[in-house]
Amino acid sequence: MALKRKGQNYYKRPKVPVEHTEFYPYLLKHLEVLEVRGYSKQTTNRRENSLRRFIFWCDERSLTHPNQITKPILEHYQRYLYYYRQEYNDKSLSASTQNQYLINIKLFFKWLTQENYLLYNPASELVIIKPVTSLPVVLSQEEIDKLLAQPDTQKTEGIRDRAILELFYSTGIRRMEMCNLQRRHIYYVTPWLPICWRTVQTCDTSRRC
Repeated sequence: MALKRKGQNYYKRPKVPVEHTEFYPYLLKHLEVLEVRGYSKQTTNRRENSLRRFIFWCDERSLTHPNQITKPILEHYQRYLYYYRQEYNDKSLSASTQNQYLINIKLFFKWLTQENYLLYNPASELVIIKPVTSLPVVLSQEEIDKLLAQPDTQKTEGIRDRAILELFYSTGIRRMEMCNLQRRHIYYVTPWLPICWRTVQTCDTSRRC
């Protein structure tokens, strides 16, 4: 069974509409700064999605400008994230997801204050959720063998998929690190693989194959 190609059956969630709010010009400027400073497209998109969600929540409460936001309002939003239930599975957001939303908001208001759009930073003392540490789920040898046997190596796509699975298994490489790999990164003489952790192909670490 061949693995699905990237982009197949992928649902891209539409952007939350916030263009009508007074937040929006500041959001555009903030995203532009991120691009100028070399942040990856993925990081910029995550920041935008988090902020759009927060701005939409504010707009529902007639809060349309950054200078209307106070620490109690941010704490109210933090409680909203805590009690929020996802539509497709009725489960709460994980602590790491909640923290990611809150960190993006803290960085946004920090930037607003640094650029003198705000006189003070209402998010400066917002306390991030204490992360819950958990042990990783480890596959058994039987499960690993079954997984590696899934691609049909009689076909070109199956050989490709098997190579991807072998690389994941033998190096512990991350998904985006895999996506950023190019032929020039492969060293056939040494058993080391340079890892490009940004979309700009900056290689600063390596994994043993």
